[in-house]
Amino acid sequence: MYNFAVCLARMGCYMDLGGDGIRQASHYFQQAAWVFNELMSFVAQIPAGESSLDFAKETLQMNSNLCLAQAQYLFFRKGSDAGLPADKLAEVAA
Repeated sequence: MYNFAVCLARMGCYMDLGGDGIRQASHYFQQAAWVFNELMSFVAQIPAGESSLDFAKETLQMNSNLCLAQAQYLFFRKGSDAGLPADKLAEVAA
């Protein structure tokens, strides 16, 4: 599952952002964040010291947050490319 999440995040990173690419890349990042969150529930069942650092709760949480931040940035970028006024972009950023 971890490799699947990493693969989704990479697909989001390397998407062509033209046309419908921003929406698709954002979707990949959201899916990857969900998988990282699901992995945290599995890691909670593993005895301490029997998993690698890749499966530490903090690492999975950081990966999930990073993917969500990338998805939020793409949402902001889509609004910026669409010509939203600065006050609306500020609301999106907040």
